[in-house]
Amino acid sequence: ADDGHDIEPHTVNHVNSPQYVEEHGLAAYLKDEYQPSIDALEAEGYQVSAFAYPFGARTDELDAALRVRTPIL
Repeated sequence: ADDGHDIEPHTVNHVNSPQYVEEHGLAAYLKDEYQPSIDALEAEGYQVSAFAYPFGARTDELDAALRVRTPIL
C-alpha cells in the first residue's frame, strides 16, 4: 500500500467463488468468505473499495452483489 498498490480482499480461504455459491448459497459466501476478508483488511487500517476474485472466477450474480460494497471488481 505504501508503494501505491491496491490492497484488495480475496476471500478468507481463496475459494472458487461461483462454486462456493453453487454449493452453499450467495448469503453464505458473503457472510463466510467475502465480508470477513474485508473486515480483516479494515482492521489493519486499509480502506477497501475493490475486490479480487480468486482464480478470476466470477458470475454476473456475484458481481452485482459485491459491487454494493466494493464497486471495483
